[in-house]
Amino acid sequence: MSYDLTIAKDETFSAWTRYSELADFLRAAEHVRPDGRRGFVFEPGPGRCMFIRLEVVDDEGDNIEEDAGEYPEINCVRMDIPYSMLGDQPVPDYFPLALAIAERLGWTAYDNQSGEPISRHQVERERGHQRPWWKLW
Repeated sequence: MSYDLTIAKDETFSAWTRYSELADFLRAAEHVRPDGRRGFVFEPGPGRCMFIRLEVVDDEGDNIEEDAGEYPEINCVRMDIPYSMLGDQPVPDYFPLALAIAERLGWTAYDNQSGEPISRHQVERERGHQRPWWKLW
């Protein structure tokens, strides 16, 4: 079980971005490292971990990638936070990175639990207007 976030242009996943460009952005972010062939893991501190997957999905949001396939473009970013790693404050711990990715792409980050978009105002309010702790935002 996990706390999940999704980043997409819209509800039908209609926009695409180059995998390599987003992967380079993530590799440059603090506390982010590659994880597997097309994923990343974000570890902002002890007991904190969020898995990031760059995916190709259909208009319903179902992954359509084949194991041996090459996908130079993606249309969805999924983020999964195991409940054991969630902590007491998921908004200030994890949402800033999701928002930074969404803003870079011109897409929207959604909190899957509420179905609502994540906003900069929400993140700033929860963080107490502190300066974000990673260098890309």
